[in-house]
Amino acid sequence: MDEYSKKICKLWEVLMQDLCGGLGLANENALHEALGGERKEIHFTINYYPPCPQPEQVLGISAHSDVDALTILLQDQTPGLQILKGDAWLEVPCIPGVLVVNIGDQIEVNTLILSLDIDI
Repeated sequence: MDEYSKKICKLWEVLMQDLCGGLGLANENALHEALGGERKEIHFTINYYPPCPQPEQVLGISAHSDVDALTILLQDQTPGLQILKGDAWLEVPCIPGVLVVNIGDQIEVNTLILSLDIDI
């Protein structure tokens, strides 16, 4: 778990730099700094969903947005993850060994602030 978390932290930093470049921000560390820099917190959640004998009875959690900056998800073969595109919820396919990266609310808010060049 320690080795995995180090690699995920490195991936997070690379994604932050790439997002800054894609947004045309002069400082490639602007998002990283806006989100706490070295004081950032990374939260790991490990979920296990055993096979359900009556999947048609499962309700799941309600529709929501991710309040974090990024969610980096390593899926197994349990379907159910969806993303909202426009007004439609689309199923995210389970692809072995692929990390799903979801940009959360904190990135949206901070990119707006940074693109307006507001001091934070």
